[in-house]
Amino acid sequence: MELHLHGCKNLQSIKGIPRNIKTLYVKFCSSLKDLDLTQPPASTQECHLLKELYLCGCENLQDIKGIPSNILAISASNCQSLTAKCRSLLLSKELHEAGVRKYFIFPGTKIPEWFEHCINGSSISFWFRNKFPAISLCVVAGSKKYSSIIPIFTINGRRNLSKRRWVHLYQMDDHVVIFDEMEKPVHMDGVLLENEWNHVVCTVSHSDSSNPCEVFIKQIGIYVFKQGSNMDDIQFTQPL
Repeated sequence: MELHLHGCKNLQSIKGIPRNIKTLYVKFCSSLKDLDLTQPPASTQECHLLKELYLCGCENLQDIKGIPSNILAISASNCQSLTAKCRSLLLSKELHEAGVRKYFIFPGTKIPEWFEHCINGSSISFWFRNKFPAISLCVVAGSKKYSSIIPIFTINGRRNLSKRRWVHLYQMDDHVVIFDEMEKPVHMDGVLLENEWNHVVCTVSHSDSSNPCEVFIKQIGIYVFKQGSNMDDIQFTQPL
């Protein structure tokens, strides 16, 4: 079940949501300062069923409390007043290692320090052998108009799509976008080299290819989830 709150200009605080809500949309609620998911009404329980949280244009929102560890998506585009503590929580490694594929987007200019390999630009590469690793991608991105982005994998020279949907960017300045890629890309049969190093290039592509300047990707970083991964089989520089 979904709950939509749009343009509620006098709404200053949300203290819990009904238990059966799986997707919450809160858009252009300009007075909203506090979203607390840990203190629902007495008739409900903690909203652990919540899977997707979409906040847009709530420019005075400062805090989001009680984020469930199994949430799949949080989009807080143009929520510029989020506190440093709240942003730190959204960037915490523990939240992203909770074992489910996530994507988060919120204002920010820096990739978290726990990402092992970061470069400027929209593409990053690594090498692996045996099993495709579970990874998280992080980018610092912005858009001059409405657009969408998605990770594209090129494996041993063959272009391959990610198993996730497009992430939407509204007109905005620098935002941090985190894609937790817990599964290998599609259509890998016949692409991988057995018992040899496979080269992967991750490129964050956007939907408006006719206007490449409308979307900018300043930085990209990669993190390998350690559980189930053998770090001896992963390299960020070309193996000898």
